[in-house]
Amino acid sequence: AVFGYRSDRFATFFNVGDGSNNTNKVPLRADAPSEIRAWLEANRELGLRGGCVVAVPHDRAVSAVDDAVRQALAEASQGQEVHAGAAATPQLLERVRELSGGASLDENVRLVLRNAAIA
Repeated sequence: AVFGYRSDRFATFFNVGDGSNNTNKVPLRADAPSEIRAWLEANRELGLRGGCVVAVPHDRAVSAVDDAVRQALAEASQGQEVHAGAAATPQLLERVRELSGGASLDENVRLVLRNAAIA
């Protein structure tokens, strides 16, 4: 199962669009950790196996990072020596870090800590 934490959309570092076309829409929403816990407990009681993903959005705007992501994606789409597939991710992340002056790394660390606090 995939939950949006206090959100109807899957939280990503960068979302293109305003969600009006159901971009990244999640099937389940939880507004409190207790709701997710209750779902997990019910599944366990029913003998169901599996887990869930909880998508936790940023708690503040990260426009400088958004601009860096847009630029890195534009460069990648123009074919400026970007790898394909899984090899593209580290290259794009490094380019975003460079363009944002390190702000993207700081924001990713903040998001990991936010996820841990909610877990």
